[in-house]
Amino acid sequence: MHKLNGFKILVVEDDPDLNEVMCDFLSSENATVLSASNGHEALSILKSEKINFIISDIQMPIMDGFELLNRIKQNGTQKTPLLFVTGQSKVTESDALNMGAVGLINKPFNKDTLMQTVTTFLTEDQPCVSR
Repeated sequence: MHKLNGFKILVVEDDPDLNEVMCDFLSSENATVLSASNGHEALSILKSEKINFIISDIQMPIMDGFELLNRIKQNGTQKTPLLFVTGQSKVTESDALNMGAVGLINKPFNKDTLMQTVTTFLTEDQPCVSR
């Protein structure tokens, strides 16, 4: 069962172990996965790659997830949906939605939670995404 076949997903996470785990989860469902360790690297990738979905930590060095989302919105060249993952208990899903993210998952999370959220969004809410 490869629910994410044909989708290109960008994981933005400064913790190398968690970055690798999320990439492995998504790759196991046949997604093409790119990764970055901060928002600056993510923006560089977005300049050259058509990404269907972004999963981003909020608290990162160099450029955090909030600034990344703002830059994506300001740029306007890609309307790429972004899901926040965070260990910050003070950030709520409502905060994330108000900023323009599609949702928020609190750390620690399990594979099922991540996969259900990503799969639901990509397969139900984005029928026009070119795969």
